[in-house]
Amino acid sequence: VQKEANLFLSNFAEQSFGAFSYDGSFDMKTLVDFAFAFARVNTPERLQHKDEYEVLTLDQVNTFMKRYTPFLIPRAESPYVQGNAFYYENGNLHAEGNFDKNDSTGSNWKFYNDKGEDFFAEEYDSMAVLDFTADHRPLSVTYYKGNSETRYQFNENYTINTKGRVVNGLKEGRWEFFYANGQKMLEANYAGGKENGAYNSYRDNGVPYFRGFYINGQRANIWEFYDEAGNLAGTKDFDTH
Repeated sequence: VQKEANLFLSNFAEQSFGAFSYDGSFDMKTLVDFAFAFARVNTPERLQHKDEYEVLTLDQVNTFMKRYTPFLIPRAESPYVQGNAFYYENGNLHAEGNFDKNDSTGSNWKFYNDKGEDFFAEEYDSMAVLDFTADHRPLSVTYYKGNSETRYQFNENYTINTKGRVVNGLKEGRWEFFYANGQKMLEANYAGGKENGAYNSYRDNGVPYFRGFYINGQRANIWEFYDEAGNLAGTKDFDTH
């Protein structure tokens, strides 16, 4: 994304401003501010992407800027990341909250899905952002209800990487793991912190990789393995006795 961001801004500047060229003589914040101001004061019809010969609407420019500016300039200087807000690639808000020098996890966090709806629709007692990336993007969020926790971990593009439930500190029920493109990577079932039940793995195009079954943390019954085309390639019988 960093290389893509650099390329976008360089092309945007050169193609939209004619004689202006990013050759390293301008600091990045000035360049971003210049592009941002140009997008705001000009009508959408004047914003042209000459490589593709299409007109960019103001909304499209804003979406691009929201996506790329966090990778180009410090977050505090970005016009699109004010108040610690984080956006999906489609421009919709993913999360917003506050950082406090006395609280490394911040406060007043709210999360949304890529359609703009509340991320967690169930009732909960409290929630917390427990992990952050090096550039302070929220990496995971946990929702608490009684002795139960529902945990989510995110990919770089804010799609879900992992989700599952913990009861009394142990994994419980169905856990799901996903690729960055949204395809499911693994679906596993737990009871008391151990694998119990169906255990299914997939490739990043949705084709099954293998399917099996666990009993009390041990592989059991017949497992099936598939080739890249999704055809059954082999089986193995795991005897638990």
